[in-house]
Amino acid sequence: MGLQLKDISLSYKENLVLSNINIEFDVGEVIGLVGRNGSGKTSLINIMNGLVRPTSGLVLYNGKDINNISIKERAKFISVVPQRINFPADYKVLDLVYMGRNPHMDFFHRATKEDLNNTYEVMKTTNIVGLAHKLISEISGGEMQRVAIAMALNQRAPVLLLDEPTTNLDLVHEVLVLELVKKLNSYPKSCVILSIHDLTLASKYCDKVVMLKNGELFAKGNPKDVFSKENIESVFSTKVRVNKDPIDNSTLITPEV
Repeated sequence: MGLQLKDISLSYKENLVLSNINIEFDVGEVIGLVGRNGSGKTSLINIMNGLVRPTSGLVLYNGKDINNISIKERAKFISVVPQRINFPADYKVLDLVYMGRNPHMDFFHRATKEDLNNTYEVMKTTNIVGLAHKLISEISGGEMQRVAIAMALNQRAPVLLLDEPTTNLDLVHEVLVLELVKKLNSYPKSCVILSIHDLTLASKYCDKVVMLKNGELFAKGNPKDVFSKENIESVFSTKVRVNKDPIDNSTLITPEV
């Protein structure tokens, strides 16, 4: 059944942030959340993570309301990589990634062989084994993003949420992170949901996209269908050119100048 948003609305005082959002997220897919700044992408991720309670509506995982489940239990099936990563500078990479196992531990838990094997496996997947004994203060922004993803993966949660994982990264690290995200939907069989600004990259790396406009669900589906000239110009209020990439048939979006 997976993750389902049912009639989700969110208001802060008189400000309506999200209105009547209904979405079901399928296992085995990478889903991109797109829209202008202030359209509700981060609020939606925070609601799915249980960090923010909706004003009305339900977030269901396998039919259960996530807000009726303890934080520790929720962390077993939903993990998140936030937009702003603030790791303690004096922690080693290995220690932080290992902390991803916390939802599966009790107060007296000691590291098992399974915990250590899981930690090594996610570090290998995210290509940070060589950083294991480095301090957070000694690594780059792109490396830190991969550490955050590894830590989230170590929770072994079937739903992974990423809030703008390529923000403040250069093009090389953007591609590295998105290539990693693309293969996460089968590690293990899971659902990856990310907010992303670059529509061309969203077209290349997302199986489906959800387009928000002023806190409402404007369109959802295959990127080739959602990223029409009409939809993009309506949501972003700017003229664009929409073409097909001759190599992979994805959608190329550029401003019309």
